[in-house]
Amino acid sequence: MTVLVTESGVLHRAHGTYGKLPRLSKPEPSRVLYSRTLFEGEHPLARPIAGLREHHIGYTKKGYSRALVPPAVVRLDVEEHPPFPEVPHRELIQAFIGAAPNTPQPLDTAIGAFRATLGLPTRSANVSWTPRA
Repeated sequence: MTVLVTESGVLHRAHGTYGKLPRLSKPEPSRVLYSRTLFEGEHPLARPIAGLREHHIGYTKKGYSRALVPPAVVRLDVEEHPPFPEVPHRELIQAFIGAAPNTPQPLDTAIGAFRATLGLPTRSANVSWTPRA
């Protein structure tokens, strides 16, 4: 399972057997992109980043423990399709997998680097994140 969040607030997922072309799920744009009135003041990346954590915890609980593509922040030269209509973007996933470094790091480190790259506030290093029920 590969989960990718773009700077526009869209979550992309790819899954399948290792060594074969991945099956792509339709992109999930942040709900903030649909309606500004319902989520006043919320940043478009807040929910997709939370989605990254939920996917990571969910698949770890299912027994997926070996990271083939470790969490990473990568700048790609691939232009993202607009989130409407919701069409899977194979080139974006393949570019991410090809450009991601093999250096293992925790998910929260990659999320912090992603937020810092975009100029968003980041969590202090001494505050631990715990999943909610």
